[in-house]
Amino acid sequence: MNETKWNIEEVKHLKKKQLIYSNLVMVLLFILFVIYALYGGTPTVVFGFWCVLLWIFAAHGIYTLLTGKTMGTKFIRRVMAFDIDHIGKKRWKRRKFIEVVLCLSITVVIFNLDFGSRSLDLPLYIFPFIGSFVGMNLGQLTRIKNLS
Repeated sequence: MNETKWNIEEVKHLKKKQLIYSNLVMVLLFILFVIYALYGGTPTVVFGFWCVLLWIFAAHGIYTLLTGKTMGTKFIRRVMAFDIDHIGKKRWKRRKFIEVVLCLSITVVIFNLDFGSRSLDLPLYIFPFIGSFVGMNLGQLTRIKNLS
């Protein structure tokens, strides 16, 4: 498809919907993390959980790269199709490959850290989560605003 055939307002709406779903998932994960930390959870289990999530994202990315299809709802498939048309298939594949490599690299780093003597001090572990939450939202909102 050609980029000019896309209704930009509809794509902006779909990307905002995707952002809302991403925010809901992040808030749910944050609530689960806080509940686990308040009841004396260990950092090993928390980071193991994050590794499993990153592996799922990486597996989905590899599946998408190999097949050109994505698993998910209709609007997610439409947003992906727009992104491929908008930035080009070669550039999109490069970005998706970098995403997969980063997910797997982060798990390698996590496996090499020693969490045995640490505890989950709740106020300290909230700041990176809030930073990633704000960064994700600002990045997505900027990309949505720059669509024209």
